[in-house]
Amino acid sequence: FPAVREGRLQVWMQDLQGGGQSPIPGTEGGALPFWSPDGGRMGFFADGVLRTLELATSERRDVTEVEAPRGATWNAHGDLVVAASAEGGLILRSPDGATRALTAVEAGAGEIAHLFPTFLPDGNHVLFFVRASQPARQGIWLTSLADSASRQRLVGSAASGQSRGWRSRNP
Repeated sequence: FPAVREGRLQVWMQDLQGGGQSPIPGTEGGALPFWSPDGGRMGFFADGVLRTLELATSERRDVTEVEAPRGATWNAHGDLVVAASAEGGLILRSPDGATRALTAVEAGAGEIAHLFPTFLPDGNHVLFFVRASQPARQGIWLTSLADSASRQRLVGSAASGQSRGWRSRNP
């Protein structure tokens, strides 16, 4: 979790058995931390960059620049899905460093941003939040790395009358 101590932001870890808390070296300025599936690495955002940290060696890598981070997720294959800005779609970064757009906002439908992605256990499907000016568009959506064009709305805002259930991409 990110915390400020003595005026310095850093990612901290809490021991769930003993209750102790300690800063993680190499995470200064870090926010929005997330874990690799094997738990051996973590990712976080600091100084306009998405960084990863190998916990066993403390090796830190700068992965990609980000404008205004809004979350990231990691699958077992090493793919990262990143919400790199407050407005816009999700970016997919492959283990070889190649990046491409995973999703694009549909401004004509009132979409503003795709935020806070989370891989499902299969490592192919990603949940994310769509922020939209239209209540019928806002909610939690599902996409896949294999076919991101066929994303589906799972849960919408209460104002849209769609609090549960599956919705197609084009309500």
